[in-house]
Amino acid sequence: YLSLLRGVLLLNSQFTMLRTLLLSVFVFCFSLAHAQHFQLKISCSDIDTSALHKLIDYKTSFSDSSAAKQQVNIIFSQLWQRGYLLAQVNSIKKDSTQLDVNLSTGKQVEWAKLSKGNVPDDLLNRLNIKPQQFSGERVSYPEVFSIEEKMLDYLENNGFPFASLKLDSVKWNQNTLNASLMLEKGKLITIDSIKVNGSAKISRAYLYGYLGISPGDLYRENLIRKMNVQLSEIPFVEQESQPRVIFNNDKASIILNLDSKNASKFDLVIGVLPNNRVSGKVLVTGNGSLDMWNSFGRGERVKLTLDKLQPRSTEFKSAIEYPYLFQQPFGVNLAFEIFKNDTFYLDVKKEIGIQYLFSGRNYLKGFVRNTSSSLLSVDTFEIKQSHTLPSQLDLSVTYYGLETVFENLDYHLSPRRGWYLFASGAVGSRKVIRNPVITQLKDTNKPGFNFTTLYDSLPKNSVRYELQGRIEKYSSISRTQVLKLSLQSKGLIAPDIFQNELYRIGGTRLLRGFDEQSIYASWYNVFTAEYRYLIQRNSYLFLFYDIAYYEHQLKNNFYTDTPMGAGAGLTFQTKAGIFGLSYALGKERGNSFQFRSAKIHFGYVNEF
Repeated sequence: YLSLLRGVLLLNSQFTMLRTLLLSVFVFCFSLAHAQHFQLKISCSDIDTSALHKLIDYKTSFSDSSAAKQQVNIIFSQLWQRGYLLAQVNSIKKDSTQLDVNLSTGKQVEWAKLSKGNVPDDLLNRLNIKPQQFSGERVSYPEVFSIEEKMLDYLENNGFPFASLKLDSVKWNQNTLNASLMLEKGKLITIDSIKVNGSAKISRAYLYGYLGISPGDLYRENLIRKMNVQLSEIPFVEQESQPRVIFNNDKASIILNLDSKNASKFDLVIGVLPNNRVSGKVLVTGNGSLDMWNSFGRGERVKLTLDKLQPRSTEFKSAIEYPYLFQQPFGVNLAFEIFKNDTFYLDVKKEIGIQYLFSGRNYLKGFVRNTSSSLLSVDTFEIKQSHTLPSQLDLSVTYYGLETVFENLDYHLSPRRGWYLFASGAVGSRKVIRNPVITQLKDTNKPGFNFTTLYDSLPKNSVRYELQGRIEKYSSISRTQVLKLSLQSKGLIAPDIFQNELYRIGGTRLLRGFDEQSIYASWYNVFTAEYRYLIQRNSYLFLFYDIAYYEHQLKNNFYTDTPMGAGAGLTFQTKAGIFGLSYALGKERGNSFQFRSAKIHFGYVNEF
């Protein structure tokens, strides 16, 4: 190495870059060669080294003497767990490069009798520890070790964090041992309070409910251990440091250092689409949503959405979630939606749900939802001519269902890895409401015909089932590349379906490359594959491909199709927020992609 170094230094004036490179390689190789220069040599006075290696596993090369000494402690811990309680160090020799340890294992201890000592019987019963283990039968040391761990784990999670357990009345007889358990519980500790330091504006009632801890509760070590992970999953706060516990006599105070974090967001999408009604013109659509977290410091969430996706059609959605009622893991959810479809009909949805809250954004919800649809106009001429009801009718449906969300995303705005799962199922009863405009019609050609009888063939109540699911998977290909795969499905299962009961898909939210909500389906599945090239955390280029299968089921009108959408886009972050631009093409019913029908969308997201 020194010869090579001298040669390089002689060429310093002409080969500066080469010199630097070779010096770096030299330093790296030298460091690598000496990274683990300290050796641990173990010898045993009563068994050979190969037998010791079979008995326990240990390393022999370390970066320094301190790491080697720690390994010695680990060796003895392994021996004691295997019943070699008489293992000891005979001698230790240390120099600058090596630690020599000579030890003896002694005989493996066998238990002749283990007495329960002062351990209460009710504690043994709670832990399902059988009395036979204390009846004089032979007990191995690992069994004793397991009993000790089980007792201490129970006590520290039931108000005794300082409990200790030791062996008492020890009597030796060659390689057998008689001993009794001696339990010292220590003080009974209860929770005094949670104290919050930092800029986070969050009520203690929310934290008590979310963390599952209340003043006066018994101290539980398992809740303290998982508290750091739980707090990291709250979207509107961030931790400055890990939680601390301060003990004062028989009370424990939990200190949290939390700062506020932007989680609320405003989302705006504007679409520029070809106008299918007027040749050569474009149609501008818009969607705006407001998602607000913790506005009143109770962990509540308020969502408002306004869509103007089709000409003369408007949709408004609102929802509020209020978590941890009475400091319990239950929350209430209220939702209200209204959709006006041109001059045809008006839909109103009302929902109330009770959520059982898990950690993070995960929950299980039971809900009751009522959907009513009222006709705004009736084609009386067509009804008089055909003597049949229209495909859209006034109706009311009440659903009872369950809904759940489970997610594990590393970052919500632009995930790199993780998954998201949503599932919902509901059963409902539909009631058709007789429209007076229809029932009061008169046909001059058939004056005796009663149009009320058109409703007689319809059941008074019709059972329907609604299933919905969404799964997303984010995979990190490399540091700058992410693959998103998703599947969204929804279906209505019923013997008879009206036009105003069908789902509306298509557009930037679901199945890109098509006019907003232009496809009517009774059942749909949309699969998406999206490749993202990350520029920054919230900035990336993307390519996507959407493919769907849907069914359109009405009386005497059933068909299926597999529309596809493909395109590219850009999302980039600025100080003013996150902007997005996408270009999408779509094809359906066996046609090819039409560039003149391309859809362009502009998006904006701002966190506050």
